[in-house]
Amino acid sequence: MSNRFEIHQDDHHGEFHWHLRAPNGEILCHACGFRTKEEAERAIDLVKEHAVHAGVEHAG
Repeated sequence: MSNRFEIHQDDHHGEFHWHLRAPNGEILCHACGFRTKEEAERAIDLVKEHAVHAGVEHAG
């Protein structure tokens, strides 16, 4: 099994959220507050496209 994105809709506000899950089911990261499923899917596409090039900065 590999990492996977999951999209959910909030029952109260109707907003869409996504999680990136590890093979063991642990949530690695998440995002929320998308008005449509398509917006959430676009955000996932952007993460897939750009995260591979992201550096790490240490605060403090």
